[in-house]
Amino acid sequence: QYETADVQNMVKMMLQTGAGSALHGVDEHFIVSASGLLVGVILHALYRQRSGVMRPLLDEKLKPAPLLLQEDTEFDVFVRKAVNVNRSGGVEPSKIERRTFRKGTPRPKLADDGAVHFKSEDEAVKVYDTRTVPNPQPVRTRDGEIDERFATVTVIDPDSVRTEWVNFDYETVTFFAPAPAASMSEIDRLLSDPERNIGELWDEMLTFDHYDKPHPDGVGKNRRTQATVAKAARAIKDTPDDERGSVVTTARKFYSLFRDPIVARNTEFSDFKIEDLMFSQSPVTLYIIAQAADKDRLHPLVRIMLDMMVRKLSAKQRFENGRAVAPYNHRLLFMIDEFPNLGKMDVIQESLSFAGGFGMKFYLICQDITQLKSRDKGYGPDEMISSNCHIQNFYPPNKLETAEHISKLCGETTVLTPNVTVSRQVHGLGKGDSVSTSIKEEKRWLKSPDEIMRMKGARKDANGNIIEAGEMLIYATGHPMALGRQILYWEVPVFKAAASLPPAAPEIFDRVPWWDAEGKQRSTLMRKAEAKTLRAALLTNPKTVAPPIGKRASWFPPQETREDEGEAA
Repeated sequence: QYETADVQNMVKMMLQTGAGSALHGVDEHFIVSASGLLVGVILHALYRQRSGVMRPLLDEKLKPAPLLLQEDTEFDVFVRKAVNVNRSGGVEPSKIERRTFRKGTPRPKLADDGAVHFKSEDEAVKVYDTRTVPNPQPVRTRDGEIDERFATVTVIDPDSVRTEWVNFDYETVTFFAPAPAASMSEIDRLLSDPERNIGELWDEMLTFDHYDKPHPDGVGKNRRTQATVAKAARAIKDTPDDERGSVVTTARKFYSLFRDPIVARNTEFSDFKIEDLMFSQSPVTLYIIAQAADKDRLHPLVRIMLDMMVRKLSAKQRFENGRAVAPYNHRLLFMIDEFPNLGKMDVIQESLSFAGGFGMKFYLICQDITQLKSRDKGYGPDEMISSNCHIQNFYPPNKLETAEHISKLCGETTVLTPNVTVSRQVHGLGKGDSVSTSIKEEKRWLKSPDEIMRMKGARKDANGNIIEAGEMLIYATGHPMALGRQILYWEVPVFKAAASLPPAAPEIFDRVPWWDAEGKQRSTLMRKAEAKTLRAALLTNPKTVAPPIGKRASWFPPQETREDEGEAA
């Protein structure tokens, strides 16, 4: 239902043009055109994965096996014009004539005029007999059932090999097979496939059966082609050649990152769901770590992940009795170190004002306030990041602009200064002198910029290890600035224990489904032993099982909710 909107949001983040981006300085027209193209290509890849594709059958040398004729067959053949040397040297015009191709030879591929066109030289082709056999690796649907479309596969008989000499293009044996998983590297392959012309991709998008049967929203002769995909293909085909090349080049630029085999392999599948971060039965922590040498290169990938998390987890809010109801099981904290280095992320700037209503909080770490206010790499002087942060922590700064910003947040105070005035009479002996005292009120910063820059920092030993925490200032909206001291996590037992936890191996976890108050199926990550025990209890004695976390949540689908499970709740 929301697939097009989700893909459009993702493409918008991919094609950001801020400083440091691969598309910085690219003409806006090509950005808009590339955006529409990528939406279509990504949707096409998603539907290809669900629907399967026709693949060529390859021989032992990975060459497509020719499709053989099952009986003698007549085809129209194009005969080029030739000089008649036996008569007067006249020229015989080109013509179409019928010819018979014998059984067992490669089936000729017809040209646009419906005829066979011969080539100047013969080609030695290995020919095999083929047969259909059960698929040794059954493909299953999302429900776990065997997909009948992939129940059989076509294979060649290697002992039947023989050689045919042909001088025409021939059709190859194809079979219905699962398509590659829809991943970033697969999108890059579709746009830069070295084995076919990119024009074949546009034709495939225009005619592909994205739906298993005629669909109300489908287009084309059989109403099975997804409309957004077909429109994107038609738009790029109708674009002039020179402009089309620039649009495709713009679309390809983002995907250069996914040509790294390590990045491609690790983005082909996911062993967690975004919903796990807030809807799992147990709290989940996700660490996204990039090595210092790779952090700039991997920023686009991190940006997409953060963008998808924010949009996915703030998609819908429920209300009961006129008040918002928490739709999540656990609140989520985004702790983002070196936040400005990710570039301008409008989704975070915009969501800071309402994310709290969806249970999300942000802890954004930056080196300097000027990073946020930068016109080129940040959010500009009118940035809304700092104004939407309820709590701001400051450590001793090195830049005057930041110190002035902190000083203004500290506020002003009134200092009473006594002023004594003495007046003396001329040539007097002091008896007529008068003394007056007044109190002068002066305003000054609670902490001046230079005082803030001279705050005590962390003390380190000769090896650079922190041995004593430094000072910090804590500003909470509606409260005076507070002077505090940093916390060294390794001195706090709970933090030290958390930092010592090793990462959990994905293979030790399993998923158990459950249903929320709206009847939507969700799942929770559990260790396999716990999941096995839970499933057994739900089958044998559900009354002993506590209900899932969440209001009116159930371990059973709405139509299967059991009375005894309700009693257990």
